[in-house]
Amino acid sequence: MENSYMAAVVALGTATPDREVLMEAYARNYGDNMGLPPDQILLAERICSKAGIGRKYLAIPFERYSEESPNDFPRLNKRLAWYEEEAVGLAEKAARQAIEEWGGLLYEITHIIVYSTSGALSPGLDLRLIKRLGLSSSTKHFWVAFNGCHAGIMGLRTAAEIARGAGPATRVLVVWVEINSCQAQSSDPASSPANNIVVASIFGDGSAAAIVAHPSYSTSASSSPPIPHLFEVQDATSDYIDGPESAEAIVARVRETGLYAGLSKQVPELIEAHVDAFSSGMLEDMQLTYNSVNWIVHPGGRAIVDAVQNGCHLQDNQLELSRKILNDYSNMGAPTIIFTLKLLHAEHVKCRKSLEWVFALAFGPGISMEGMILRLP
Repeated sequence: MENSYMAAVVALGTATPDREVLMEAYARNYGDNMGLPPDQILLAERICSKAGIGRKYLAIPFERYSEESPNDFPRLNKRLAWYEEEAVGLAEKAARQAIEEWGGLLYEITHIIVYSTSGALSPGLDLRLIKRLGLSSSTKHFWVAFNGCHAGIMGLRTAAEIARGAGPATRVLVVWVEINSCQAQSSDPASSPANNIVVASIFGDGSAAAIVAHPSYSTSASSSPPIPHLFEVQDATSDYIDGPESAEAIVARVRETGLYAGLSKQVPELIEAHVDAFSSGMLEDMQLTYNSVNWIVHPGGRAIVDAVQNGCHLQDNQLELSRKILNDYSNMGAPTIIFTLKLLHAEHVKCRKSLEWVFALAFGPGISMEGMILRLP
């Protein structure tokens, strides 16, 4: 009999650049190399001290900005060259970790989807990874750019829908990679200096990968043990916060000086006002409650996690995994929620104290909202 859930997440992989930066020294390093005046360096230090981030990992050190473009801020072509140098290898590292954890054969991977907002290449990362990983040349491939932080759940949802619909042999490799350090912005007088400092402070670099299979993957002959998998994808829902305030609250714009990311001060307020209705609606449909699920919220920043906690009236311990990933890695964009899911599974394996059900939640431009209900087998 066919399983009732959408798909099985059978492996997760994560990777960061080798360069670790402690936040206590980050603001000064950023400010000195970006040519910030003393008052804005002090602003950066205040932002970093309240960000809920202890460290982050960067592929592009800020020294490269001052060394390679001493008389002009790096243009888009330079930034995309930096992205190409770093993104392919980091994505490959996360993908190989997921493939190794899965233990299957490379030719069994039928689809690959790659998500990235911090840069773009042609040929895309999808085709480059097929070649570097040694996947079949007939692997169906997709390259999705400029989605934002909610692409972590979006990618799992899309992979689950493909796996469910394409048949029992389907194995979808999803890869997320962000090199946010190649898009750092200085205090451009034409934009908001505070916005650029906030974005540079909360974002880091990282990559994640998942292998998602048809539900029958977990079914074996009655005489054999179940085939192991990490999560069952039970349901997924998309929505957005409507209104003029939300439409431009989270944006990304490609400019001559690189990718400009805009974050309105109203984002936490808007999320706090709307997250309860979205979350409760999803959970009630599955006859679940806020206290019967593990909460996995994309740690887009301390204020975002606080907004979810306040809007849904959650206890501190319900969001401790999201806060831990934020502290240990920063907001890496879409890969971040996969890091959080991987941590939840590791904790579950170690102590088996986790609840059976998982509610994953992320936000992106629009303001888009992505929710997913999973189950730990």
